[in-house]
Amino acid sequence: MKAGASADSTASTEASAATAPFSIYWEIRTLLYLGIVAVSTGLGILIYKNIDTLGHQTILAVIGLGSAGCLGYCARRAAPFTAGKGGEESSWADYMLLLGVLLFGVFTGYLQFKYSVFGTHYGLALAIPASFYLFLAYRFDHRGVLQLAISGFCGSVGVATTPLAAFHENMFNRHAPILSALAVGAALALAGILSGRLDFKRHFSFAYLNFALHLCMIAAYTGLVLGGAWEKWLWFFLLAAMAAGLWRHAKRARSPYFLLCSVLYGYLAVTYVILHLVFRHASTASMYAALAYFILSCGGTIHLFLNLKNLLGTEDAGLPEN
Repeated sequence: MKAGASADSTASTEASAATAPFSIYWEIRTLLYLGIVAVSTGLGILIYKNIDTLGHQTILAVIGLGSAGCLGYCARRAAPFTAGKGGEESSWADYMLLLGVLLFGVFTGYLQFKYSVFGTHYGLALAIPASFYLFLAYRFDHRGVLQLAISGFCGSVGVATTPLAAFHENMFNRHAPILSALAVGAALALAGILSGRLDFKRHFSFAYLNFALHLCMIAAYTGLVLGGAWEKWLWFFLLAAMAAGLWRHAKRARSPYFLLCSVLYGYLAVTYVILHLVFRHASTASMYAALAYFILSCGGTIHLFLNLKNLLGTEDAGLPEN
């Protein structure tokens, strides 16, 4: 009886699984994303091939009207603003917003390229669209647009501190972009922390912290590689402090992603210092020490992966919402 019941139950389960509907949600979303990219690419090709026929003013008007139409459509259908997570919008409105944002970026870039409305302040050509994207991200509760805004702000700072600096007195000041990146990263980290503690768009916190994490770590690691003898130790201790702070945040937030990032950047910093000392004071003992370090660090990495859930204090640890 039990064997027969088990066989019937198995057959029923298999039949139910075979006839169950299959979700194509992510496939449709991917196709919509590709559609937006295709439209933007096609618009660029059309402008390039017909720029002499259409005229610059006509092209700008078409792009501007297209962007305004997309954003106007989203504004009419948007739910009231809330400090928490907004309700789910339709996929059509979601992608209309992305298309409108991309068209606005094309409009601003074209305006600067042809008419130089911002003069030589090239950073403004990125900062102004980024500010508008930030407003749209909060108004329509869209994390994709928020990431575009953060990228725009980071790009505007990079333009202001790197290419333009090459034509002024700090042409050979390699620390300028590093310090600027650290300052922007610190500002983004502060925005992410406040977003969580003030409970104002708490789900945006991960985007801010993720950008801040990589921006600060890469900037500090660049300083470690490029710095002089005493500067290397300064950058190393800064990296160690940031990795320790990230480890603490990861355990508090129970985030395996941030935990692995803290281990990765910390490991890179320690490995660089060890190899730097080995090659600086090359000897048989130092070579054996470096070999032992790599063997032990590999073992430590395996131990970390095997005990990741225990380190986070949860058996259901998962990637943070992004």
